[in-house]
Amino acid sequence: QPWPLVTLREQPTNLPTFNLQPTNLPTYQPSTCQPSTFNLQPSTS
Repeated sequence: QPWPLVTLREQPTNLPTFNLQPTNLPTYQPSTCQPSTFNLQPSTS
C-alpha cells in the first residue's frame, strides 16, 4: 500500500526532496521516516 502523500504534505519542510519529486521516490516508506538518511542512502532503504 502506497504511503498517503497527505502525511508527507503535513511536513514538507522535512521532505523537500520528496516534495519536489514524489514520483521518483516510490520506495519511500513510513519505516524510513528519516529523510536525511533516505536522501543520503536511498539504496539502503
